[in-house]
Amino acid sequence: PVVFFKHDFVESLWSHMLEADQKSYIICASASKGELNKKEFDKMGLISDHAYAVISLHAVETDLGEVKLIKMRNPWGHKEWMGDWSDTSDLWTP
Repeated sequence: PVVFFKHDFVESLWSHMLEADQKSYIICASASKGELNKKEFDKMGLISDHAYAVISLHAVETDLGEVKLIKMRNPWGHKEWMGDWSDTSDLWTP
């Protein structure tokens, strides 16, 4: 099956993605330009209008409550997410 969701993040999208992950579907995601420009995408480590493979989904309990994380891979193999929960983020704890 192929399903496209064009949206801002909504709770129901998480449910759809979890269901697809549990069924071992291939999941891809992308970020469209919207109101952001190339410089803003570069600062975040993302490429606009580019597809990413979704590797896994995780709901993690933190001191701030539940955080939903999506592990994605850039098939180009370069440029990496630089925001919260990136590899070098201070939010990670042992």
